Amino acid sequence: GDTARFGLGALLDRGWQVARAERSAPWPTAGVRFAKIWLTTRPLDSAWLDGRSVPAITGTLEDGFSLPEPARLDLDVPLPHGYQGTIVLGRTLVLTPTEAEALGRGPLGHTVRPYLSGEDLVTPCGSTASRFVLDVGKLGLEELAEDRSLARLVRSKVRAERRRQFVKYPQLKERWWGFLSPVDELYRAAAGLSHVIAFSKHSKHLWPVLVGADHVFSNGLVVYPTQDPAAYAFLASDLHRVWAVRAGGTMLNTAYRYNPSRLRATYPFPADLGPLSPAGVALLAALDRVGEERRIGI
Repeated sequence: GDTARFGLGALLDRGWQVARAERSAPWPTAGVRFAKIWLTTRPLDSAWLDGRSVPAITGTLEDGFSLPEPARLDLDVPLPHGYQGTIVLGRTLVLTPTEAEALGRGPLGHTVRPYLSGEDLVTPCGSTASRFVLDVGKLGLEELAEDRSLARLVRSKVRAERRRQFVKYPQLKERWWGFLSPVDELYRAAAGLSHVIAFSKHSKHLWPVLVGADHVFSNGLVVYPTQDPAAYAFLASDLHRVWAVRAGGTMLNTAYRYNPSRLRATYPFPADLGPLSPAGVALLAALDRVGEERRIGI
């Protein structure tokens, strides 16, 4: 996103052109991928993108001509804010189903919660968490002592991991057994809802999924704390998808990075999404039916 706009985009604004690009190539000595870009100041009739001829290549390494940045608008947005999910940080608070089952039978079993990730979201429709997480940040150490098994896990494994993280994240010292970024405002906004709408933050497919509101949502998700069918219809629309792609840019592996803040600031929202409600109800019903029959994910 920002690299394309203020790095490569700035060069294109000064008259450079992308003559050739490979959006996702393996780095020779590490398990990462990078983009290869060839620039020129000479006039071009065409360019090469991932081995095929295209009219031109944009600053986000897409086929076509670059468009101007969308203007920021001062509108009342008829859609809740989209939040990035919780940053748990580390592995010791994340539980396997077996560990979760054992701790869930204890006195503090309510702190064992399903943990929904971006990977879970792209599994078959009706996505469910494949892991669990220990959500104990709001409890004091004295309260944790009520559950011996849980307290033993926290004091041995979690504390040891957190000590290694204090240099980089000194804010963890005060409540080291909690999450790095719990995003309390998301869960307050979702209180009382049975479902919320979630996107995978980085994905080749920008598609909203209605999921249970009882999860802890990972920072690989963007979550809208609403179950309104009208909001779902808008978020599933091509108009939203195309705008989100343009506003959010792309990653090196050609997956899109979803940026709800830029969308909210620049999209020309109507005053009311209510007329979309029948379409949202019909779409959700169709997705439920297809999910039950075919188990097809996004």
